[in-house]
Amino acid sequence: ADLASEEGLHFHIDGALGALGMLSPEIAPLLRGIDRADSVAFDFHKWGHVPYDAGFLLVREGAWLKDTFASPAAYLTRADTGLAAG
Repeated sequence: ADLASEEGLHFHIDGALGALGMLSPEIAPLLRGIDRADSVAFDFHKWGHVPYDAGFLLVREGAWLKDTFASPAAYLTRADTGLAAG
């Protein structure tokens, strides 16, 4: 966490298995610094006994998701004239 902060890097934690240890008073101290992450990924199926595809991502700034994953399709734009006009 300190290095990422000093270098201005995005601090991501792949907490697939360990991050949910924050819920345990015994394990949480071992995960010091996780609260400083810019993003954390979880695989809830590893601890939550739920179906396999139960992963999720938490980000500090919601706009990062749109900026990273949105990809506007040119063929979906609207036009005032021509075949694409409304």
